[in-house]
Amino acid sequence: MENSETLEKAKTDNKAVGIFFGGEETEEFALWQKVTLAFEDLVFHHVHCTDIAAEYGVEGVGVVLFKQFDEGRNDFEGEFKMDTVKKFLEDNSMPTIMEFDENNAQLIFG
Repeated sequence: MENSETLEKAKTDNKAVGIFFGGEETEEFALWQKVTLAFEDLVFHHVHCTDIAAEYGVEGVGVVLFKQFDEGRNDFEGEFKMDTVKKFLEDNSMPTIMEFDENNAQLIFG
């Protein structure tokens, strides 16, 4: 993402969007790319610009999940490993309370 307007559009266009903040040359970015493959219904983006990261309060490498429900934002904290990042996204990408319908039945009982 090149600017904060694009990031804001992604936040409003999607119920949840995972953002990686950091350079493409980092080990964390390589791991991030692998983690994103495990999710079909979640949108992901990459912000490499430190100015945009600073606007959102992210220093260095970080992952933020922006969402249109619950608290609106979750920041990943912890050791940057495949299982911990994946669990963070799984735990925070669904609403705590959701309407029961055909679309959500699989999520609820799955």
